Amino acid sequence: DSAEFKQFIADYNARVDEFLAGPSDPKKLKLERGNYQRQVLGSGRDIDTYLATYAETGKRSPDGYVPPLAEDICRAKMQRYNLIAIREGLKAIGRVYPDMAEVAPMLARANAAITQIGDDRALQAHVASNRNASLASVRMKPAVTRNAQWEAGLRNGFAQLKPGETILKVHLYSANWYVHKNELTAVPEYRQIGAWVATKRSDGTCWINGIDLWQNYVGGGFDSGEYKLGQAPQQILCENL
Repeated sequence: DSAEFKQFIADYNARVDEFLAGPSDPKKLKLERGNYQRQVLGSGRDIDTYLATYAETGKRSPDGYVPPLAEDICRAKMQRYNLIAIREGLKAIGRVYPDMAEVAPMLARANAAITQIGDDRALQAHVASNRNASLASVRMKPAVTRNAQWEAGLRNGFAQLKPGETILKVHLYSANWYVHKNELTAVPEYRQIGAWVATKRSDGTCWINGIDLWQNYVGGGFDSGEYKLGQAPQQILCENL
């Protein structure tokens, strides 16, 4: 949360102010100088990591799960918050050790990284651009086979589970029943088939969903089974279906 983070930074700097206003132990500061010097130098690696993570936020492989936009924006903001925290830490070290030459160039790197990310509007535009580029490459996988009876059953099953979505396509990802057998007795326990289902939601967006039919073995045959949603929904541009 932005307000909580600002308060965190304010509290941190208040503690630095309190430390500098109090009595100091030159001997202890001298002993700890090396640790803080290594911390300053190590900040470069962290700055690069956070900036690289920010640059990739929102990008996905064509088969990757696409989380809500708010989740990607939150992840991007976290990288900026981490960079700001590094900057404040460097500034504090510079105040305690004003002659530490390594602080200024590292502080400049942190500030440059924060400037590169920009404000909330720039951050959101960056994430949206990455997401849109990834979304444009998403395609629905072709059916591995055709079976009108299976397709109709899975279509009806999906309609019952997600009545608010319009079904556009059903592509089977099962060519045959997958039959699970008991490892000791080899007696069937259940079987399963499934399909990808392309749908359009009320907001006009299109999605690829997974649905499976699970049937339990009841001795001499399988029951009518139960339809269950499979993989997490993946957004796809409607024109790419």
